[in-house]
Amino acid sequence: ENLIIRNLKLKDALGISSEDIYLNSTKIKIYLKNKENFKFENLSIESLSNFFKFSKKISLEPYEEKILEVNLNKDSLKGLNAGFYSADFLLISKKEKTDLHFTFSFLPETSIKKEEISSGFLIKKEIIKKENKGNVISKEQTILSRGIISRLFTSFNSPPDIVERKAGKIFYTWNYDLSPGQSKTIIMKTNWSYLIFLIIFMAGILYLVKKSSNKDLRINKRVSYVKTKGKEFALKVILIIHAEKEVEKVSII
Repeated sequence: ENLIIRNLKLKDALGISSEDIYLNSTKIKIYLKNKENFKFENLSIESLSNFFKFSKKISLEPYEEKILEVNLNKDSLKGLNAGFYSADFLLISKKEKTDLHFTFSFLPETSIKKEEISSGFLIKKEIIKKENKGNVISKEQTILSRGIISRLFTSFNSPPDIVERKAGKIFYTWNYDLSPGQSKTIIMKTNWSYLIFLIIFMAGILYLVKKSSNKDLRINKRVSYVKTKGKEFALKVILIIHAEKEVEKVSII
């Protein structure tokens, strides 16, 4: 009989793969497969990826497949787009060490967190915040409205893309894309104190105008024709003097 001696390499003898993960996954299953009719004992396996930290000693029977459950590093997944990502494990035996490379799929999910805050009376403020908690780019739209008068006293932290007038109201529209982990805040502020200041200012102007038009002394004159004793016509002038307050030494010339 012929004796065949093979020099087995870890990289060739072992296969590695994994399951897909979701946005809310906390663990990932790693499948380690012994492809040879050979028993591997006291193998040290260690993760070289930022996605998960793992270190363990295992043994593999001939053609055995082990399932390793590994905790995911959730922070490393924040802000990542859905897609395929690679990872590596370091395997060490008594005779050699090697890297095993595999890819896993980060499945797409959409998740938008929305917050709405409304506050104030004299200075009314509306805040709309949207944050992309998913792993795909999301097209978002925010719509706010104001009345015909209130719009004159309204300002924004970001100018709207579209301004439309419908049914006696003004509608403001923002269109934007949110990448994973990105947020957008729209602030609309209506300051009614401007209107109150304007009313007070106009009232003051009217008061000053009215006051300046009022005089302390008013004279009304009436003129009529009369016949004198000599049967001639003459003009009769009557002066009516009205004083707003006490006036002294009035001279009429």
